[in-house]
Amino acid sequence: MKRPDITMLHKYMCANRALEVVCTGQIYFPKAARFNDPFDCQIRFEQTITPEEFVEAAFRTYRNDGHDWPSIKKILDSCLKPDGSITDSKLGEIARVANEFQRSNAGLGVLSLSEDPLSILMWAHYAQQHQGACVGFRREPCNTLGDGDITHPVEYSDVYPEARFAEISSGTGSLSQKVLFTKARDWSYEKEWRRTCDQGDQLKNVPGPVGQVILGLRTSPEIVEKFRVECATKEIRLMKCTIDAGRFRLSAEDVPNNEIQPTK
Repeated sequence: MKRPDITMLHKYMCANRALEVVCTGQIYFPKAARFNDPFDCQIRFEQTITPEEFVEAAFRTYRNDGHDWPSIKKILDSCLKPDGSITDSKLGEIARVANEFQRSNAGLGVLSLSEDPLSILMWAHYAQQHQGACVGFRREPCNTLGDGDITHPVEYSDVYPEARFAEISSGTGSLSQKVLFTKARDWSYEKEWRRTCDQGDQLKNVPGPVGQVILGLRTSPEIVEKFRVECATKEIRLMKCTIDAGRFRLSAEDVPNNEIQPTK
């Protein structure tokens, strides 16, 4: 398992949704198109492809698919004009594939998680202004959070993801990774990891066992009691944020489970 030092990944959310996750074992995967950052999960295509780039990409693709040279040459000949330029129909096909790639990516489900459960900014932005919760999922070799091909960190960059049409003609797998796992450096404080699925806007089973829940500084006593009951039943560690004296820093301390009070 890559990055074994990261034993848990966390989701900041409002209290009611966090309680549903604990109770039902399911979590919502939104579509990438719904993200609040209009730059997120987008890519800019360089609208040109040279005949040399096309031939190289096509040869590599068809060879990997098991075609022999005579069949590859026949395919290439059908895509090139007598002067060696790419036919208009093939250019149109590549453009359609590029548009379909963008449309398909926008419909994928993306679960955003964080390495850091005690980020001041994350609590303010994503956890109902400290009235919500941060749910921690165990990252283990036997679940999808521990599978580096399925869940891995976001790369932060000052450069917008870009691809040439040649990359589209040779397959979109690596492009999807570039699009879905690249964000502006401004977001680096999130320390984000992502887990994707084929269709967004759906509830899915949690990607790993819930290992802990941290409640915010402003979580109401009634909500605390609801979490106390559920976490005690499911043997989930329950904590609550505290402020480090004299510092702009959060800590967390355990919420006692031995005297569960009825919810009012």
